[in-house]
Amino acid sequence: MVCCSCDSQNRFVRKLGDLTGDPDYEQKQNFAYDGNQIVMDFQRANSENMQVD
Repeated sequence: MVCCSCDSQNRFVRKLGDLTGDPDYEQKQNFAYDGNQIVMDFQRANSENMQVD
């Protein structure tokens, strides 16, 4: 299952992925914007620290 979130300006800001069907999300991705342009993409898989791509 994938869950997506938008902010008040209707920009795609978060994607959560549940690969196993349990209540925990194994994949997390957050986006940072400058205006309407994505300038940073933060990803985390399992219990690892967030990483910038």
